[in-house]
Amino acid sequence: MKKKLVFSAILFCVITTSQGQFLKKITGKKETDTTKVEKKVGGGLFQNIVAKVAKVAGNAAGGMAGMVSTVDNLENVDILASIGTNIYSKKLGLVVNDFLGDDWIDNGDFTMIMLSSKNSFQLNKYAGSIKVNNKELKHSSYGVHTVCENPNSGNKKISFEKNGIVEGSFEVPAPKNNIKLLTINGQKDNVNIDLTKDVVLEFSNYSTTKESLLRIDIIASVIGIRSLYLVTYVKPAAKVVIPFQAFRNIETMSKGLGFSNCYLSVSDQLAVKTINNTGFFKSPIDALTGSNDGMWINVTQKPEQFYGISIENKTKTTEVTAQKKNAAYSMPLSKAQKITVASLSIEGTTYSESSKVNAFQQTETTKTIEFPQIPDAWQEATLVEMHKNITATTGQILGGTILPVEIVTQAPSYNEVQNFFREETNTSSNFLRAYKGLNPIKPLSTSSLKMYGENALLSETKSDALLKIKMVLELSWDSKPLMTPFLYVTMDGASNGAFRSASGNTNYFTIKIKGEPYEIKKGKVITPDEYVKITQVALLNQIYKETLSSLKQKELEKGDYEVIWNLQK
Repeated sequence: MKKKLVFSAILFCVITTSQGQFLKKITGKKETDTTKVEKKVGGGLFQNIVAKVAKVAGNAAGGMAGMVSTVDNLENVDILASIGTNIYSKKLGLVVNDFLGDDWIDNGDFTMIMLSSKNSFQLNKYAGSIKVNNKELKHSSYGVHTVCENPNSGNKKISFEKNGIVEGSFEVPAPKNNIKLLTINGQKDNVNIDLTKDVVLEFSNYSTTKESLLRIDIIASVIGIRSLYLVTYVKPAAKVVIPFQAFRNIETMSKGLGFSNCYLSVSDQLAVKTINNTGFFKSPIDALTGSNDGMWINVTQKPEQFYGISIENKTKTTEVTAQKKNAAYSMPLSKAQKITVASLSIEGTTYSESSKVNAFQQTETTKTIEFPQIPDAWQEATLVEMHKNITATTGQILGGTILPVEIVTQAPSYNEVQNFFREETNTSSNFLRAYKGLNPIKPLSTSSLKMYGENALLSETKSDALLKIKMVLELSWDSKPLMTPFLYVTMDGASNGAFRSASGNTNYFTIKIKGEPYEIKKGKVITPDEYVKITQVALLNQIYKETLSSLKQKELEKGDYEVIWNLQK
C-alpha cells in the first residue's frame, strides 16, 4: 500500500497546485447539489487551460522520466481501488471537471484504479484493459485509470483482461451508508454562513464504525481556480458543531482565498477489503470507498486565515527558524505523549572547492578546503550526546516519554523503507553516520514515509510522534575557511483523517538551527576536543530548548489546535 499512496500524492501535485482537489476525487469525496438553489459556476478560461496543460504535461513528463511504464504482469504491481458515490456536479465549476471533461457524470458513481510498482518509484499502465461492471476505465495520467457510472450502480466488479482472457478480478462493495447533509444552521436552502462564527450541521445515514470520521470541505478560489479545501474532520453524529476556528485553519498555504459561489461538502469515507477475488487476486486487497453530499452556501463574512506559527531569531553567530503549520497540518503538542526517535544522524563534507573569475583582471581564484577524515569514534560520541541531550529536552518541554530506540528498528514496517535509507559513508570527501541504525531517508522517499511508512511506524510502535534529528556540518569560504554545524529537528504525527488525507503525515514542528562557524586554520591539528567545539551539541540543544518552549507557548496562546483536534474524539 505504501507505493500506491505515494503516487496518489504525486498525481495530486501534478494536476493542480490547489489543495487536494484531485485526490479528493480519488478517495471518493465528491459533492452534490442538494439545495433548492440552482447555481452554476464556471472556472474560467485560465482554469480550463491549467487543467488541459496539467493532463498533457503529466503524461509527457511521466513518460520521459520513466515514471510511467506499461506492464503486462501484475506480479510486481500494487493496486489501489477507490470508489465514490453521489459524486459532485459539474455545476460546482471545479478544475477536476475540466480535467476529466465529458467523462464526468453528475451525482454518479466514480471508480479509480491506481497501479504502481512494489519495488521502485514507478507508475504503471496495464497492457490489457481494466473494466468496472464491464465498462472500460481510461488511463487518465500517471498510472491512474478512471471511469464514471450512473448513480447507484452497486458494487464495483473490477476485472483485468488481456487478449480476451480475464487474468483476475475482485469486487469493491458499495458504501452501506450514503451520507446526507440535512441542514446548515437549521437551514435547508438559501443558506447564509458567517465563517467567523460556529456552524451547526445536521446529518443522517452516516457510518458509525470505530474508525468513522466525516470530512468537511469548502470550495474556495485562488486566482480564479476553484478547489475543495479541507476544513476539518469530525466524529459522526446527528448534529455537529463546527467551531469557527476550523474555518481559519483550512488546509492550504495559499493566500487570497475567495468564497464567492461557495459550497460546503461532507464525505463519509471508509477503508475496506475487496470481496469475491478470482484469478490473480487470490486474497483481498485494500480499497477505499465513500459517499458524499453538500449544500450551496452564501458566505457573509470570511475569516482571516491562520497559516501557522513561525519563529525566527538571529544573533551575531547563530540563527534559528521554526515552523508549526496550522491545525489542518499539525497536531497540538499535548498529543505527543509517546515519542519515538525515527532517525538520528550526522553528515557533512570534508572537501570543498570553489572558483571565482575576475573578468576585469582576467584572473581566476580557486579556494580549496580539505578537512581531515573524521574518525568513526568521534561521530559515535557526537551521536550519543545528541540523543541524550535532544531527547531529554523534547521530553521535558512536551511532558512526553521517549521510547527505546529498538522499538523502531524492530518494527515490521521498518524493513519496508530499508531500500530508501542513505548508506553510511566516511570517505576523504564526505561522511554520514547514524545512531544505532536510525538512518536518514533519501529525499525521494519523503512522500513514501509521509503517506504510509511513518503511519505504519506510529501504529506498530504505539507512538504519538516520530522525532527525526539530523546534524549537518557544512564547509564554506567567505573571508576565511569555516565549518558550520546545522541542527535539524522535526517531529511528525499520524495523518489528519488517516487514509483520507491528501497531505501525508502531520508535522508537530520543524526547527532548523545554525550554530557558530568554526574557523579552519591551516596546519591546526583537529583533536576530539576541537571536534566538540565544531559540533556544539550543548549550544545547539540550548537553542533548541528555548525555541521549542517558545513554540509551545505560542501554540497555547493561539488555542486553535486543541479545539480543532478535539472534534475527532
